[in-house]
Amino acid sequence: MVYLQENDWLVMRMKPLAHQSEGGLVENSGHYILEDQSAALVEKIIEFDKDLR
Repeated sequence: MVYLQENDWLVMRMKPLAHQSEGGLVENSGHYILEDQSAALVEKIIEFDKDLR
């Protein structure tokens, strides 16, 4: 299980590049979220995009 907190390195690196960034939980994944849970990651990205509209 991977949880990116607001102070996580990746989240902090994204903040200057985007007006909105946030952490989240991707269950049943290890270090490589895209490889371990690609469908769940895509779902989270789509949810995030819908929230922006």
